[in-house]
Amino acid sequence: MIKRTISCGLFILAFSFGSYAQRMLSLEDCVQIAEENALTLKQARLIIENAEINLKEAQMSRLPSLNGSASAGLQYGRTIDPTTNDFGTSEIGFNSLGLNSSVLVYGGGRINHNIARSKYDLKAAMFDGENALNNLGLTLANVYLQILLTEDQLENAKRQLRVSQDQYEQSRKFADAGVIPENDLLDLEAQVALNEQAVLVAEGNKEVAYLTLVQLLELDAEEEIKVSRPELNIPVEDPMKVSLNQVYQTALGNQPSVKAADFRLKSAEESISIAQSAALPQLVLFGSLSSNWSSLGREVVGFQTQYVPLDLVDPITGESLTLQIGQDVPMFSDQLYLDQLNQNFGQSVGLSLNIPIFNGLSTRSGVKRARLNAKNIKLTNNQQLQQLKTDIQRAIIQARTSKLSYYAAEKAFNASDIAFENSEKKFALGALNTLELNTARNLRDRAETDLLNAKYQYIFNMKVLDFYMGRGLTLN
Repeated sequence: MIKRTISCGLFILAFSFGSYAQRMLSLEDCVQIAEENALTLKQARLIIENAEINLKEAQMSRLPSLNGSASAGLQYGRTIDPTTNDFGTSEIGFNSLGLNSSVLVYGGGRINHNIARSKYDLKAAMFDGENALNNLGLTLANVYLQILLTEDQLENAKRQLRVSQDQYEQSRKFADAGVIPENDLLDLEAQVALNEQAVLVAEGNKEVAYLTLVQLLELDAEEEIKVSRPELNIPVEDPMKVSLNQVYQTALGNQPSVKAADFRLKSAEESISIAQSAALPQLVLFGSLSSNWSSLGREVVGFQTQYVPLDLVDPITGESLTLQIGQDVPMFSDQLYLDQLNQNFGQSVGLSLNIPIFNGLSTRSGVKRARLNAKNIKLTNNQQLQQLKTDIQRAIIQARTSKLSYYAAEKAFNASDIAFENSEKKFALGALNTLELNTARNLRDRAETDLLNAKYQYIFNMKVLDFYMGRGLTLN
């Protein structure tokens, strides 16, 4: 009855968890999905994109600037005609157009240093993104192994449940035959209940591990996934023979966090040169084109003769005489817009030299701040290297410890497994009671669980060493 009830319960539980189509994923698939979905990696890509924009801007600063200008309006009252500079009191409409360009001929090397700094910033951002991916991959490997561990623990719990159920059924027959007392069945019933509980706990642990993976991959919480099971073998490399200096020197050459720190320091050193360039003269070549239009603009379209009377007195006779004197007077008309712009078109070109003499010590302060920032980054890099060495040393110690723990757990399991087999034989002969049998079984089950934990911990710790050695993340 107990066996049938538990089997039905497990069937319902399995159906509830497997009613949706599952997506099979390998560790490489998980890393690829995380690379596309993880928020930390998206942020890293945005930082890289921003660094690329900064580099492009720094490179384009070598080119001349070109700016256009245009203005139009009305003037009232006593005004100056912008085309003739004459004073007037009439309403004037005006329009001005201009085109200006300038290029830095010499700026103390500021442009070159700014381009170099932007390149270093871009490389640092790229290595930061690679480091974020590596760290996420290491976390995924840990969670992936945790899922495999919980699946193995679940299978062990189910097997242990079947064993306890079989022993209960066998003991039930012994009790019916009067070989063992009826009260001995109570211990076995309790053991069956404990194994049933262990199955449910293991199932819950597996679902929690899968949920953690789904969250890391930024997938829909309702999506059902299943990790593929690679062949997991005990690591061949002996962590006892791994040298701290060997792993550390290798990590210095392959860890992206170290490379990113080096480029940040180079960027800070370029900032010092940029700050120093502010104390050097700057030579700028400039040029401009301009023209304007005024509503008062006029042009001569012809001449007409006008006679002006001139009164004269004869000095001899005193007689008054009137003479008509003709003169040519120009005739004006409104000047066309384009003709006026062409007439007022002007050009200019020149050089501008700016020599810093005293700027309230701002340049000197900027250089000092840049040097302090470089020193601070250098100290931070040294701290990072020290932390890297500490992490590697800890990883080596953990790998060595996990190896010893694994082989100790293996010996303990082998011994407890033999002891449990002997206990089963004695129990079948009636030389052992159910309490002693359950004690032997629990010792064997606990040793088996410890062996599983030690195995996966040993594998993961060795993968951490592979990570520092730049061997990539793989479980095959």
